[in-house]
This record gives sequence, structure tokens and C-alpha cells, in this order.
Amino acid sequence: SIQVPLTRMGSIAIDPKHRPYGVPVWLETRLPKDRTDHQGYATSLLTVTQDTGNAIRGPDRGDLFFGAGKDAGALAGMMKHPARWTVLIPRTLAERLSETQPEIFS
Repeated sequence: SIQVPLTRMGSIAIDPKHRPYGVPVWLETRLPKDRTDHQGYATSLLTVTQDTGNAIRGPDRGDLFFGAGKDAGALAGMMKHPARWTVLIPRTLAERLSETQPEIFS
């Protein structure tokens, strides 16, 4: 959506009505090991909001890019786990926002 190549396990799709493109996000989630792994393993990833999709609607929705091909598609299809998002912004901006919009930090 922003005309850059997506990075396997490093790009996420978001709803651009609720999240801007190009923002680094630290994700804490569970990822499937293979196409039969419904439980997954705990991990953290540094990602960037770079894409969007028709099924991604709302501020708390995202889609991690697993890569291209059948194997990546199978893993992506298994991914149903919730994730904790930590949006990374410059400290000066965070300080300004915490003063003017404290509700976004709750």
C-alpha cells in the first residue's frame, strides 16, 4: 500500500483509518511452528505498518506478513493468536501526546 516491498515477518497490514503507515511496532504474540501448530510459541518481533487488507478493520486489527508461497500462506492461515502492540514513537512526541491526549496511553 505504501509502494515498498514487504518484509517477511517484519511487515504488518493495518487499517489506515486507525493507524498510520510507516510506524514501527513491537509485537508480542504466539506464532505457529508449522501448518498444524494451533498453539504456537511465544515470540516478539519488530515490525513496520506497511500494508492494508480488506479484512483488517478497526484500530486493534493487524495482519503479519509471513512471506510469499504455499508454506508462508499455510502459516499465515494458522495465525489466529492475539498480539500486544507497542507503537514506537520519538520520546518528544510521546511527551507532547501524553500532555494533550493522555487517553491514548491508557
